[in-house]
Amino acid sequence: MRRSSGPPPRKHDRNELAKLLKKLEGMYEELGDKEKKEGPESEVDEFTRLKKQTGKLLNEARVMITERDELLAQMSGSGGKQSVQLSSSIRECLREVHTLQDRMQARILVEEKDLRKEKKNAPTEEEIETHRQMVILIGKHIEECEALEKKRYQSRLGGQRGAKGMAGAQEVRRTAVDTGLAPIEVDVEMAAGLQQLNRNDEILDDQLDVIAKGVQRLKGIATDQSNEVKLQSVMIDQISDNMDKATDHLNDANIRLKETLAKAGGATSILVKVVLLVLLLSIGAYLYKSFA
Repeated sequence: MRRSSGPPPRKHDRNELAKLLKKLEGMYEELGDKEKKEGPESEVDEFTRLKKQTGKLLNEARVMITERDELLAQMSGSGGKQSVQLSSSIRECLREVHTLQDRMQARILVEEKDLRKEKKNAPTEEEIETHRQMVILIGKHIEECEALEKKRYQSRLGGQRGAKGMAGAQEVRRTAVDTGLAPIEVDVEMAAGLQQLNRNDEILDDQLDVIAKGVQRLKGIATDQSNEVKLQSVMIDQISDNMDKATDHLNDANIRLKETLAKAGGATSILVKVVLLVLLLSIGAYLYKSFA
C-alpha cells in the first residue's frame, strides 16, 4: 500500500493556537464578569457584547480553517471524516456570525431611533458611525472566512497534483490566521484610530499614484527630448556636410577666376581697358550731340 507523502503534522502549532484561543475565552469571561459586577448593560454595552461574541466566533472559524487545511496538506488533498466535520463546524460558526451581525445591525437601528428621540443615554452620532463601520468590518471578515472555507475544493484538487497542491494548501493556511483586516476586539477610540489610519493610507496611496503618473509623464518627455536631440544632431551633420561642399565649390570658383584674370593680362590691364572704353564711348556721344 502506497503512503501519501506530505509534511509532518504540526501539533505544536495547533497546541499554540488552542492555548491562544483559551486565553481569549478567559479574557472574554473576565470582561463579561466585570460588566455584570458593574451593573446593567447599556445599549453601547450590548453592541460591545455582540461584537466580542462575533470576534470570538470568527477566531474559532479561522483556527478550524487552519486545522482543516493542514489535514488536506498532510493527506494529499483528502482530509477524510475529520476534514468534513471541520468544514461543517466552520459553516455553522459562520452562520452564527451572520446572526450576530444581523443583531448588531438591529441594535444600530435602535440607537439611531434613540438618538432622534434625544433620549438621555442615547449614543452620539460618532459612536453610531463607529458601530456602522464595525458591522462593515465584520462583513469583510465573514466574506474572507467564507472564501477561505470554499477553497477546500481547490486544496483537494491541488493535492492530486502533488507538491504544487501542498504549496497551495499552505498558502491558504497562512492566510486563514494572518488576515490583513483590522481586528474586531477593539474599543471605540481604537477603532476610530484604525479608520483614520486607513484613510491616511488611502490618501497616501492616491498621492503615490499621482507621483507615479508624473514620473511616467516625465519619462515620456525625456524620451521625446532624446529623440529630438538625435534628429537635430543628424540635421546638424547634414548642414555641416553642405557647408563643406559649398566651401569647396567657392574655392573652385576663385581658382577659375584667378586663372581667367591671369590669361587676360591681369586685373590692372583689364581695368585700364575698361576705363579707355568708357572714355571713347563718352567722346563719341559728345561728338554725336555736337554735330547733331
